[in-house]
Amino acid sequence: MAFFTSPLSASLSARMIYVSSFFLPGILPPIPHHVLHLKSLLPKCVNIFMHTPLISMMSHELKGAAEKEVKRLEEIMRDVDVVEPNKVYDLALCYYQDAKHFLAKEMYLEAFEAAVIAWAYMDALLHMNKIRVAPETLKYFTADPN
Repeated sequence: MAFFTSPLSASLSARMIYVSSFFLPGILPPIPHHVLHLKSLLPKCVNIFMHTPLISMMSHELKGAAEKEVKRLEEIMRDVDVVEPNKVYDLALCYYQDAKHFLAKEMYLEAFEAAVIAWAYMDALLHMNKIRVAPETLKYFTADPN
């Protein structure tokens, strides 16, 4: 049985289960219908309508979470100092742009996902000393400035 730590990981796992069950026939064993809909695993977290899993939180909560992450990311991206140009920073920048695009299109789940991925890249870059950020924004990262 799978255990999920957050609605986001549940959503991503639901997508993987759904996609693999339809696009990899013969490669993976068949997934029972009740597992495909994840009702037995996550009765209150994920529902699949057509092909898109939706987190069953209120849409305004998801909107607020997406807006909060994108706003925080904007604060970081505005003042980031790239020590050494690299492809990982380019990826983070692309995910940041995607997050803003999805937010403008009111695609809040996708905006939240893209922002979280951008955060992960930025945090990794900070750990590797490839970027510098303003001291007041270090509280958003796991990297130790010392």
